[in-house]
Amino acid sequence: MTDLAKARRKAREWTLQFLFSIDVDKNSLDELKNIELDRFWNMMEASEEAEEIRKFPKSKTEAIQKINGIFENIKDIDEKIVAFANNWTIDRMAVVDRNIIRLGAYEILFCDEIPPKVSINEAIEMAKEFADKDSTKFINGILDRIKREAE
Repeated sequence: MTDLAKARRKAREWTLQFLFSIDVDKNSLDELKNIELDRFWNMMEASEEAEEIRKFPKSKTEAIQKINGIFENIKDIDEKIVAFANNWTIDRMAVVDRNIIRLGAYEILFCDEIPPKVSINEAIEMAKEFADKDSTKFINGILDRIKREAE
């Protein structure tokens, strides 16, 4: 894996960790995002991730951009997800799954510099690492449908 790919992977992982933490705490109100984001990075800097943050400073910037972009577009992102998640509501999805899908959907819909196939592959890799073993098919199916509609 190239340094750029490693840096982008780190940004995605940090984005997912933040989305997960705020989703679990039910502090998803936009006005709390900045407070929670500061708290998240303070915790990360005090953890074993501190070295990774120093090693990949652009990843932190990219993660913050992704987080802000997801929050700015959460309504549209969630509407797309629900439209393609047959018989699933956002609230019924596992917290990890829904936030991996949100991140992948955000990249597909709003990040023209990232090929949709890369976003889907990265989402699947994160699902293998952080989610249930059956989540990969679910996540792939929804993101693939979002990709096809976006094309």
